Amino acid sequence: MSLRDLITGILLTFAGVGFVLAGISYGVGSFGRMGAGFFPVGLGIIVAVLGLAIAVSGALASGSEPIEMPNWRALAGVVVAVGLFAATVGRLGLMPATALCAAALALAEPGNRLRHVVLLSIGLAVSTGLIFINLLGMPIAALRLP
Repeated sequence: MSLRDLITGILLTFAGVGFVLAGISYGVGSFGRMGAGFFPVGLGIIVAVLGLAIAVSGALASGSEPIEMPNWRALAGVVVAVGLFAATVGRLGLMPATALCAAALALAEPGNRLRHVVLLSIGLAVSTGLIFINLLGMPIAALRLP
């Protein structure tokens, strides 16, 4: 039995079921007239089925492998980056919030150099602005000056 795969599969299954339950409240609609909950429900079903498959394969696997400790620095970087984006996108705009989010994630990896972090942040901020504001026409400010 692979305990890691079993736990991962169970967690994915719970996440998928959560997406389905949350998406149903938005109204699913039909294939011809999709509602707001159509995508979360569809994605939730896919994630739940894949989670079940991973859990079953983990339960049926032969041998056992030790479970490694998670990379706490990377996990903290993701949590900080998401919180930083949520806190700054309304005040500073999409591009600075994206740059700060990318920098927080890049700094969570110990081997990254400051020059690479800055270039990555600028590149992601510019491409995010071009894609979401210029190409998709989303009504969000690219840059807000305080």
